[in-house]
Amino acid sequence: MSVRSRDVITAAIRIITFLVTVIPLAALFTPWVTLDGSVGTRSSVGCIALLASPVREYLLAVDSVQTAVVTLGPALVLFLAVVTGSYYYRLRSIFWAPAGMLAIALATIYLTENLVSYTHVGPNIVVVTAVLILLHQAGIRLQLATRRNSKLSWLSGPLAIATGMRRA
Repeated sequence: MSVRSRDVITAAIRIITFLVTVIPLAALFTPWVTLDGSVGTRSSVGCIALLASPVREYLLAVDSVQTAVVTLGPALVLFLAVVTGSYYYRLRSIFWAPAGMLAIALATIYLTENLVSYTHVGPNIVVVTAVLILLHQAGIRLQLATRRNSKLSWLSGPLAIATGMRRA
């Protein structure tokens, strides 16, 4: 493989990984949940707005932890997605933010059964993108480990190209 094609592949991987970090931001505007006893679906922005509505007392009476997951979870996903995108833009490795997005989305899907009657596509998109980002982060860590190990140095070059961490 020529140097030029390796540089093109590395640049493409960097662009794709940065774009993947933007997907959770778009997922916040898709349908997020349907509350128990409610007719319509709510996006994550609508879930955050529940804190200022008269429904807040009812939600807190059902379960305060589940209310926090449903109402504050999307705000945390937004924050973690911005942090992840910022780190990826600066070509830095970040492992805790995608794991946090994954934990919040999984908590929204599986731990809010008293409050939510149906979870929609929003949390599922966040789960998939967080897993992809975590796999990419694991690939970066593996590439760094193989670069330091002389027995596995032959694997470091292809991993650097595949993860987009090869310096031009």
